[in-house]
Amino acid sequence: MSDRPTKVQCPLFSQRLRWAAETAEALGAGIFRQKDGVLVKPLPKEGSNRFVCCREDSELFFWALFLLAAEGVPAVFEEAEAAAEMLSENFLQFLSEKGVCLSFRDGEKRQVVLSGKLIPGEYFARDIPDRCLEKTAVALCLLSSESVLIFEKEAPSLLVFRALEVFGVRPVIGCGRILLPGGGRFSSPLKCAVEGSYRLVSPFLCAGAFSPEGVTVKGLPADSLQKEESILGYLSSFGAGVDRQGNVCRVRQETLKAGRYSFEENIEFLPLCGVLACQAKGESILAFSGNAEERAWGKRTEAFLKQLGAEVRWTEEGLVVVGSVLTGGILQCDAECISAAAVASALCPVEIEGAEAVASFYPSFFNDLALLGPSPEVPKEEQTARDPFEVRQKMDELDEQIVRLLSRRIVLSSELAQGQKRMGGPVLDEMREKAVLERVSRAGGETGKALCRIYESIFSESRRIQRESTAEFGMMGADEGLPAPRIFSALCGREYILFDRHPEEILTLLRRGKLSGVNVAPSLRAVILPQLDEISPRARSLGTVNTVVRRKSGSLSGHNTDCESFAAELNRFGIEVSGKKCVILGVGPLSEAVKTVLLERNARTVQILFPEREVLNRARNVDLLLNTVGAFGDRKVHLAPLPAERLSNVREVLDLTALEQPSGLLLEAWARDIPAYGGLYMFIEGLRRSAELFLDESIPKKATEELYDRFSKEYNR
Repeated sequence: MSDRPTKVQCPLFSQRLRWAAETAEALGAGIFRQKDGVLVKPLPKEGSNRFVCCREDSELFFWALFLLAAEGVPAVFEEAEAAAEMLSENFLQFLSEKGVCLSFRDGEKRQVVLSGKLIPGEYFARDIPDRCLEKTAVALCLLSSESVLIFEKEAPSLLVFRALEVFGVRPVIGCGRILLPGGGRFSSPLKCAVEGSYRLVSPFLCAGAFSPEGVTVKGLPADSLQKEESILGYLSSFGAGVDRQGNVCRVRQETLKAGRYSFEENIEFLPLCGVLACQAKGESILAFSGNAEERAWGKRTEAFLKQLGAEVRWTEEGLVVVGSVLTGGILQCDAECISAAAVASALCPVEIEGAEAVASFYPSFFNDLALLGPSPEVPKEEQTARDPFEVRQKMDELDEQIVRLLSRRIVLSSELAQGQKRMGGPVLDEMREKAVLERVSRAGGETGKALCRIYESIFSESRRIQRESTAEFGMMGADEGLPAPRIFSALCGREYILFDRHPEEILTLLRRGKLSGVNVAPSLRAVILPQLDEISPRARSLGTVNTVVRRKSGSLSGHNTDCESFAAELNRFGIEVSGKKCVILGVGPLSEAVKTVLLERNARTVQILFPEREVLNRARNVDLLLNTVGAFGDRKVHLAPLPAERLSNVREVLDLTALEQPSGLLLEAWARDIPAYGGLYMFIEGLRRSAELFLDESIPKKATEELYDRFSKEYNR
C-alpha cells in the first residue's frame, strides 16, 4: 500500500508468507523472495474486481479485506470459510454502516463477496473484533481524510503503529482516542526490517525452563510492543530463571511453582504454559474468559495435555493442571499445540503426528529445535516439513487411488449381495464389520478414531447398496426413517427399502425386472402417472398413483390405495363424518383422496386449507380437522400445523402425519381433551393393500390390526 517498492528484511519465508505472495500477485502487487528477505511491489492505484484465495487463513483474509475496502476495490474471497465463521451479524452491520458490504456467494461461506468503500469518521473499538483492530487502523490511514479510533478505556499502543511510522504515518494517541491521519498511500522507506517475534521463539524460551544450561535467544527487542512478550512474564511467574540484557534473553531451569495464571490477553500461550504447569508442584489454575475462541483453546489444550498423561480437569474458571510425571506417547495435535508438544519432549518421550503443520508459520522449527539437543520423534515421512503444495499433489494422487478402490468395492458389494441371495445365505455380515473396525482402531489415537468413522460410513453405504441389489420392493421419494421397511417385512417377510434414487432409475429397474413393485411418496405421485402403462380406475379418478406393480409381461400398472386405507382408518376409530363439517389441512394427492372418501360418506362440507394462510380464520366450529401436511413422505411429526388456540373450535382431530410418534397437533389436542388419532393405522393398511398387489395374493385384514397394536405407542386415547 506504499508509493514505491520496499525491501523487507526477515529471516523466514513461511507458507503463510508464500500464500500472501500469491494473494499479492492476484491483486496486481507482488512479494518476491530474496536472499535475506522479500521485495514488495505495491498494489496498482486503480483496482478492479479481484479474486483472493485465502486458503482458510483468517489473518490473510482480514488483512486483504480491510486494505481492499480502504481502496474501494471489489473482491471475491475464496476458501474463506474459516474467516467467514468469525463474521458476526453485529460486525457485518458495523461494516455496512461504514460503507462496506460483505455477502456470501450462493449462500456458501467459502466465498465472501466484498463491495463498497470504507468512509472516514469515528470508529468505536468496541464494534471491532480484537483481531481486526490493527487492520482497521492501517486501513483508516489510507482514506482521503482523518479518522478516529475511540476506546472506552486508555488507548493502546498497537504494534502496527511502529510499522506505520516507518512508512511515514504518525498516529496521535490521546486519552481514549487515536487520531489516524488519512492521505492515501504510504511513503516507502525503501528498506526496513521485521523485528524478532516473541511468539515464534516462545517454545525455545519455555524449553529453557527445563534446561540446566538454559536457552539464550538473541534479537528480541527490549522495547517491543508485541503482546507476546508476556511469555517472559509467565516464565518468571512460574519460577523459571529469566535474565535479560538488551535484545538478548536467557531462560534457565529453576524449581517451578504452581499458581493462578490468566490468559485472557494471551490465550495462544495456554498449551505452552500447560506444559510448564505439569512440572510445577501442586495445582495450577490456567484461567481464561468464557468466549467461544478461548474455550476452544481450552478444549484443545486439555486434550493435548491428557495425551501427554497429565492430570488435568476443566472448571468454570479454566483448566486445573496438577504437577505430575508425564508419560508421553504418540500425539495428534492441532497446529497450535505442536510447538508445545516439542517442548514436552524434554520431559517425556513424544512422537508427533501431523508435525508438518508447523511449516505454515515456521518452516525450520524442528531444525532449530535440534540445536538444543534431542528432539521429539517425528514420523519419518514428516521429519522434513514438505512444501504444502507437494503434500496437496500427493493427496490428489491418493484420492484418485481411493476413488478407484471404492468404485471396485461398490461393484463387489452388489455382486456379494446377489450371490448370497441366490445361495440363501445372509446378505449382511455384522461379525466381519466388527472385525474390520477393531483392526483399523489399532492405529490408535485420533487416527484410529477417524479411520473407524470412515469405515462406518463405508459399511453404511455398502449395506444400502446390498439392500438395493437384493430388494424386490420399496418406496421412492420418502424420508429416511419412515417405518415402511419394518412394517412391510412384518406383513409378508419380504425385503423392502426406501430408495434414494431418481424416479426414472426406479422405473427402469422395474421394467428390467430388477424390482417387482414400489410405493410412491405423495410428492412424486403425479409425476409418475404419465409414465405407466396401465392405470386402475380409482387411480385415474384421483389423478395420482401410490403403488406401481410390474406385470409378468413387463408392463407397469399404477394403483391408488389411499381411499380404501383412509376409509379403514375412519372405521377403526369409529369416526362418523356424515353431516359433519370437515377441514383438511394441506393440498396434494393425499388430501384429494381424503376429500373423496369424506364426500362419499356424505360429509356436510369439506374444506381444503393451507395451514400457514390467514384463511384459517374461516375454520369455525369444525367437527373433524384432518392434517395431511407432509404425510407419508416429508414428515414433520412434531410440528402443529396451525396455532394451538385454534383447536378450541375443533371437536375431533385426525393427523395422518403422525406414525410412530405423536405429533405436536395430537399433543395439543390431547391436552384439551379433544379426541385425536394418528395416521399409523392408515399407513399400515396401505402397505397391506400394496403387498397384496405386489405379490398377487391375499393378506388377512387382521394383519393390519395386529401390526397397529405392535407399532403404536401412544395413540389409544
